[in-house]
Amino acid sequence: MAQERLSVFENSDLDLSEFTPTADIKKKPKPGREKVKAISEAAQFPSREAKPPVSEPLKRKPRYHKTGRTASLSCRLMPAVVEKIYAIADREGWLVGETIERGIEALERELGKKPKGEGT
Repeated sequence: MAQERLSVFENSDLDLSEFTPTADIKKKPKPGREKVKAISEAAQFPSREAKPPVSEPLKRKPRYHKTGRTASLSCRLMPAVVEKIYAIADREGWLVGETIERGIEALERELGKKPKGEGT
């Protein structure tokens, strides 16, 4: 029982004869760039000119080593702290995980505590 769709304009009493294109459309001339710039500066309209690129963070080469370290720790640090961790690791020839492990050990020594599970 397929039906044909009904046309909106079929048997319509709409008179669209008034809607005809006009031939004498007058376009207004565009103002010059200087005039537009002067008006926008007077109105303190922000410019959309290209800004100098923001410097990207330093890209480091990937560090892949098989160490047996399988747990991951993700935390937010200040960029200066991250730079210090990498600087120490590079200077000492350690891996980043090893650097953090040694830092934790030094902190425990400084605080006068032994790590849990190591001795009594």
